[in-house]
Amino acid sequence: HIVYKNMNDAKIIGLFIKELRTEKGYTQARLAQLLNISDRTVSKYECGRGIPDIDILLKFSEVFEVSINEILNGRRFTDFKKESDTSLINLLKNFKHKIRIRNIFLTLLMVLIILTGILYFTDIDRIKNNRPVLFSAWGYDYFPPLNIPEEENIKAINTYLDRHYEDYSYEVIHILEQDKSHYVYSCILSAEDRKIPSLFYISYKDDIFYVYDSRMAREDFYEEDLVNMFDEYLIDKIKEYE
Repeated sequence: HIVYKNMNDAKIIGLFIKELRTEKGYTQARLAQLLNISDRTVSKYECGRGIPDIDILLKFSEVFEVSINEILNGRRFTDFKKESDTSLINLLKNFKHKIRIRNIFLTLLMVLIILTGILYFTDIDRIKNNRPVLFSAWGYDYFPPLNIPEEENIKAINTYLDRHYEDYSYEVIHILEQDKSHYVYSCILSAEDRKIPSLFYISYKDDIFYVYDSRMAREDFYEEDLVNMFDEYLIDKIKEYE
């Protein structure tokens, strides 16, 4: 809509619209029909409670055979030039276009702010409930620590041994490491007269606990691997077998 200095502008325009309507012999209902608006809207304009936008002003200008400049000033001009009215129309159209672009931008900005807020507070709620975040654009990642029952870990290791090392069994097992994505178990595998320090990496996916990797102390680098891969607990156990 066009912005005016005060409501007196709207009242002056309203009185002029009423005067022009009376000169034409139109009722408010008839004028509303010609302008394709409601008679309440016509009454609002005539009473100075609102000012028509550029599209309605153009229709008023055509129906009353006066210029837009005359409508906005609330009086007729005797020396008015048509070029001035064209310039004014173009100015008002340009102003309306800028307002429309601004409103679209503000709407998109508001939607973006609301969407960002929803996503942010969704992740906050997931963290409070010990669940992984959905979006890491906030500068952090969060995954809740695994809470795998020990019997599930043992079952996963046994399944892995059955598939890959069916002649082996474990004699000592304990948790070496635990973080938010996996468990690491250190074991002493036994096969006939061999005792092999080993590591099993266990994770969880689709309600299944599974060993996704394993490592054993290499024969050629046994002492080095023993120190670098295992803790004192397992090293002491190995020494008991030696």
